[in-house]
Amino acid sequence: MQLELTPLVSAGPGPHGTWHDCDRNCSLRVEKAYGGSDESLAWSLYQHFVSCRHTGDNHLAFLIEAIGLFRRLAAVEDPVEYGPPLSDLLSVYALNLCHIRGSDNALEPAGEAVSIQRRLAEQNPKYQPSLASSLDNLSCYLAECEMVEDAVQHLSDALTIRRKLLVKHPIMQEPLYARSFRHYAYFLSLINHDDSLGALINAVHFDQRLAEEDMAAYGHYLAWSLYRLVAVYEERGRYNDGLSPSLRCMEVCRKLVELAQDDGNDAKDRLAHALVVRSKVLDGMGLYRLALEPVIEAMLIFRKLAAKQQRFTAYFAKSLSAVSVVLTHHGRDDPVVVVMETLVLRSCRRLSATDPDRYEGDLVQCLRQRVASLLQEGMHAEAAETGRAALGILQRRAAKDPHSHEVPLSIFPYGCSRSLMEPNEEEDEFGLKAATIHRQNIIPVVKLPLPTLLVT
Repeated sequence: MQLELTPLVSAGPGPHGTWHDCDRNCSLRVEKAYGGSDESLAWSLYQHFVSCRHTGDNHLAFLIEAIGLFRRLAAVEDPVEYGPPLSDLLSVYALNLCHIRGSDNALEPAGEAVSIQRRLAEQNPKYQPSLASSLDNLSCYLAECEMVEDAVQHLSDALTIRRKLLVKHPIMQEPLYARSFRHYAYFLSLINHDDSLGALINAVHFDQRLAEEDMAAYGHYLAWSLYRLVAVYEERGRYNDGLSPSLRCMEVCRKLVELAQDDGNDAKDRLAHALVVRSKVLDGMGLYRLALEPVIEAMLIFRKLAAKQQRFTAYFAKSLSAVSVVLTHHGRDDPVVVVMETLVLRSCRRLSATDPDRYEGDLVQCLRQRVASLLQEGMHAEAAETGRAALGILQRRAAKDPHSHEVPLSIFPYGCSRSLMEPNEEEDEFGLKAATIHRQNIIPVVKLPLPTLLVT
């Protein structure tokens, strides 16, 4: 799940079309030998980059050289003529750096592309659309680098441009405006801005209009906007407000599964996420029975997806944790609850055994929920055994990372509950230890969450 970046350069922009030569270096030597211009050579280099871009880091050398040639042409000959291709190739370079080395490496070329397009747009309004696209892209990189306030500012500039373009070219500009506004609303929600809810509601409105015209093309954007709106309602405890959009999100995602032309894995992934957030809303409203069905369906979807592709395994692990949370609100006199709890723990243990660093945290979450469930039923001995199992995992993880706050935040509730509900010397010592560690780490490092979106 990634933010959508605006493609600025087609697969074959230069005068030569697509190259199929096996000896790329030989082709370049021929280009130079016959007196080809720097512009022609730059496009040839770009075409070679396109032909070998899946072979590793070395393919960037062709693109870097092409950028260098266009940078020299823009500085020495004509910045108006050579500025646009220079900006486009810088945007391509930024996107590739983002995929290969991380978003922080993309900031410099993306920022340079914006600067070039801004100078061009000041001289000629025809470059305004390209400037807006460059601002869109830069904002995505900034947000992924946790510079969300800067991302919001750049997107605000892009939206100002797109509003003017929308008046002149509504049919062509509406999808672009909707995309920029969708990201803008999401970034506002990341920093908990006062306007984030209103922006998300407007984003849903724009995407709803597009989806009504073409559900197959725009439905997943509508699902994304609905998902984010419901997530913010849920985070703020406004569960009643999230009920209707969560149902709509689930309905849209089911429709997208029906319309999927491929294996439908991405559409099913969106549906599972929609089911999880729907369950959270129902759970928050105290409708525990109704909350159980969608989260179990989500878990089953993720399990099937994880069996096909490794990339879905992390979502399967999180869905197991989500099921364990909902199960905590059900009495253990229901045999279905006990069976589901056992199945969830078994699955978590299997995942944890395959990759402890990645999945032990989810196992601990399930164990904590089981402790809470057992304590509610007065099953103190079973709760103590489960709690010690969780503590053992957390202590091993803390030994690897002394700065981890997972141990105090996890054992503190268990230690206090055990000390209060069944006082004895052992449990008093345990609760005191938990509270001591908790006080030592009372201010955890707050890290802004990276974008986790429904659109691919």
